[in-house]
Amino acid sequence: MEFHLFTKLPTELRFRIWRFTLPTLREFGPIGPKGTEPHSQPDNTTLSYDSDRKACLELEIPALYINHESRFVALQHLTRAWDDNASKVIYVKYAVDTFTFTSIDYLLHLVRRSGLMNGGGPFPACKDMQTMQKIKIMFTIQSLNLHLRMCLERVLQPFVVLREIVVVVKMPFQGDVYRSNSIEKSVEKTIKDAKAFAGEILERPWQGKVGQVPEMVIEELRV
Repeated sequence: MEFHLFTKLPTELRFRIWRFTLPTLREFGPIGPKGTEPHSQPDNTTLSYDSDRKACLELEIPALYINHESRFVALQHLTRAWDDNASKVIYVKYAVDTFTFTSIDYLLHLVRRSGLMNGGGPFPACKDMQTMQKIKIMFTIQSLNLHLRMCLERVLQPFVVLREIVVVVKMPFQGDVYRSNSIEKSVEKTIKDAKAFAGEILERPWQGKVGQVPEMVIEELRV
């Protein structure tokens, strides 16, 4: 069904209609040095780029490709991100989307490129990163305490509106090996210690922080 009189509608009304076509509450990741291969759909499941990448984007954000007006409206609300090369182009809305990073090192790399830290950026693809409100970061159980502390004390400090930090702890233990009492107790202690010092760090004043301190959630991922 076609609506041939659409162009005769008032400009403000057309812009509102284009905004209604934009995606909301998406999840991106895992994001790492090789880019972000999976891509989210409206139901928050992932869509792999094993077919034509442009087709995937057109299906999710048609306003980017319909005409100049629709693209203008879309780009007012979306940011082109991680475009090291054409295979990594995604369009995000940092303030509402959720991002899962495979390592603190790559997140730090993006933060530096964004210009949020001294000596970096600004790099257009990382524009508006500081408006992220929910972020997921993967850690191994072996490096959890060291890397989480660095993450909270340094890497995440520029994110002044951050509301939730999800720490995904990868557990390289399976079957009977994982059920060993000594390993189980060691894992529990590591996570308990991480929660304790993380709580102390999050309660400290963040320079420029807006609103309440972010909530931290720890999830276990057994691989």
